Amino acid sequence: MKLKKMMLLGSVVLALAAFAQPGTASAKQWMKGGKALGVGGEVFKWGGKLSLTTTGGTFRVGLCEYNLVVNLWNEGGAAGGEVTAATIGPGFPCETNVPGCVLVGAETGGLPWQLNVTAGGTVDIEEIFFELSYEGCEGIEKNVQVAGTLTGTYNNILPGFNFQAAGDLQTEFGPTFVDGLLFEVSEQVTLE
Repeated sequence: MKLKKMMLLGSVVLALAAFAQPGTASAKQWMKGGKALGVGGEVFKWGGKLSLTTTGGTFRVGLCEYNLVVNLWNEGGAAGGEVTAATIGPGFPCETNVPGCVLVGAETGGLPWQLNVTAGGTVDIEEIFFELSYEGCEGIEKNVQVAGTLTGTYNNILPGFNFQAAGDLQTEFGPTFVDGLLFEVSEQVTLE
């Protein structure tokens, strides 16, 4: 009788473990060469071109060059990371939709920016802050501050971050949307 109770208890424990497992198995992880990244993380570089458009198209900065240094890791079975360095340019002047308005400088701040990954593969880069400096922009402030969260997806084929009308960034003109791609320029990492 004791053996049957132990077998029954063992099967209940296995059933509970199997039931609890899908929640952790559905979390995305950063992979490199078929192996999951560790807790300490690894540094990767991304570069690409993004455009910024304010609500209603009041002000648009087209396809500026962005470069990010990102530390990625897996902890507790889930992907995470942070942007430790970010530059805008040197692809100046970035075009705007205001005649004669030229981007002459850009400063980033508040680094590191947290990078969070959802189980569905959406990537949020949080607490972004940068200031763009312009000349010759009639009716536009000389310095425009951009802050907030940038949400996109990670594409394993490129590999890189894909932003299509990604929002939650703010300027004095209101909500600002980002379009473009940031490609990995160092080693290949996937999100699985």
